[in-house]
Amino acid sequence: WTRGEASSVTFSGPVEFLLGNVGREAGTLVFKGKFETESLITGEVEFSPLVGDRPSKSGTFKAVRAGDG
Repeated sequence: WTRGEASSVTFSGPVEFLLGNVGREAGTLVFKGKFETESLITGEVEFSPLVGDRPSKSGTFKAVRAGDG
């Protein structure tokens, strides 16, 4: 991950979501957020499929450091 200006942070990686028992959807997840505290990051996430003309999907996330509740 990379830490941006102030308390912003961006991290990404390849993922595969299973589609029932018939297939999978491969793509990349990109998280863009900011440190609310030392152990809490909140922000937006976007999934971009690797194949096909399907649109990206987006949402929000909240990440808590393990062991901090």
